[in-house]
Amino acid sequence: MIFSRQSLWAAFASLCFALPAVAQAPLKYGLATVSLTYAPLYVAEDMGFFREEGSPTDGVMLPGSGPAASATIAGNLNFFVGLPQTAALAGDRLSIFAIVTKEFATDIVISKEVAATAKLTADTPIDKRLDVLKGLRIASWTPGGSSDMLIRYIAAKKGWNAENDMTLLPLGPAPPMIAALENKRADAYIISAPASLQGVDRLGAFLIYSGAKGEWPPLKGQPYMCLIGNADWLAKNPRAAANVYRGLSRAIAYINTHPAEAKALLRKRLTTVDDEAFELAYKDLGQLVPKSPAVGPIEEAGIRDFVTTVNPKANVTFEGFFNTQISKMAETPAK
Repeated sequence: MIFSRQSLWAAFASLCFALPAVAQAPLKYGLATVSLTYAPLYVAEDMGFFREEGSPTDGVMLPGSGPAASATIAGNLNFFVGLPQTAALAGDRLSIFAIVTKEFATDIVISKEVAATAKLTADTPIDKRLDVLKGLRIASWTPGGSSDMLIRYIAAKKGWNAENDMTLLPLGPAPPMIAALENKRADAYIISAPASLQGVDRLGAFLIYSGAKGEWPPLKGQPYMCLIGNADWLAKNPRAAANVYRGLSRAIAYINTHPAEAKALLRKRLTTVDDEAFELAYKDLGQLVPKSPAVGPIEEAGIRDFVTTVNPKANVTFEGFFNTQISKMAETPAK
């Protein structure tokens, strides 16, 4: 029997389609904590949007943006969810390709004693509230993390020296920070909601700065948690990154169109947070979620200002740091 080339190809194609599909290996990414500032990421994972777009993900918990950046540079992670301002200082092998949440959504909480001495109220102008931070013992997460970077940025804008005009205490996650405030070993702590609000709820502490509200002009509109990839990986795997971008876009839309369902998903993620703190934090979620994950000129300018303010002597190159090709690829309709 003689087979034509066409019939052989047809038989081969039918055999391939009959074989079971090979599962896509999950993309490895890093994140530092459990927080509402990762809300679109959680929704994208729990709703299966990343998997449906063709790029399933596998998250790895790491102690801060610094270690996550190092692991991504080394190629142990494809990308991480973290602070672009930290990533820009980490070298030229990282690129930001999507925004997860906007505003610099890290809160600053001071003890009720400090607040009372300074006679602070919710109506005190934000600049006067921040002035109280000078001279305090301030608990934060890790050096180079969002809380550490925030207080250094505020100090620089105020003309203070972060090393001499305050005492910075890197204590790790929320429980040690809140315990330090309760035991009077710290006067303030810095962390994102809803963890930040537990000290307010339980200890009567004072929320001196709510990052989610974007109430301090120098930080208004700053991108916060972003997807930051290994530049080499992004160059070689733009389609996989575009899949992640699309999954994130779908999650943002879902949060806006299905708020009750999204809230239920997020509540399951934040199991260690009490109901009152969760409800208070969730009220600000609409201000954190961007309309689009795309990084534009305004976001680029904000990151540049932050980095050069915190570390003016750093030899930072932003060439290649803002990857806009991934968003263009993701948002281009298939032909």
